[in-house]
Amino acid sequence: MTRMETCLQLFNQMQGAKLRAHAAVNRVYSQYREQYQDWRQTPEARQLIEQQLQKLGDICPVCQRGLAVSNSTIDHLEPKRNHISKTLCQENMLVMCWRCNTQKGTLPFTLWRHQLHPFRQQSLDYAIMQIHGEAKLAELLAPNTLQ
Repeated sequence: MTRMETCLQLFNQMQGAKLRAHAAVNRVYSQYREQYQDWRQTPEARQLIEQQLQKLGDICPVCQRGLAVSNSTIDHLEPKRNHISKTLCQENMLVMCWRCNTQKGTLPFTLWRHQLHPFRQQSLDYAIMQIHGEAKLAELLAPNTLQ
């Protein structure tokens, strides 16, 4: 076998391994997503929303619009896609309105926060401290945090 054929064979093996690893990650992500969707329908999830809404005064922590259980969503401060193990971690969840959650999408927390108006940044920071404490906010804002 020539050196070129050997290199090509190794390349193909690596590509196959890469595809298998990608498929495995997608399977795990799908399992977490299903577990989250199941959890979202539980009384525990509703209680989390109600408790956070009460602490926030029934307003969205980003845009300050009125918020109720019926029109709220749960945002994952560190996106599920990048932090799969935190999908069901309540310390990673913050209730907010659908519009703000959709605008955040899967952006890393620090990037999304940086795009907000300074008033909204302060409002968000205050909400995170109210719900999760100063340590969580510091963790989210830490420059070394992998987002």
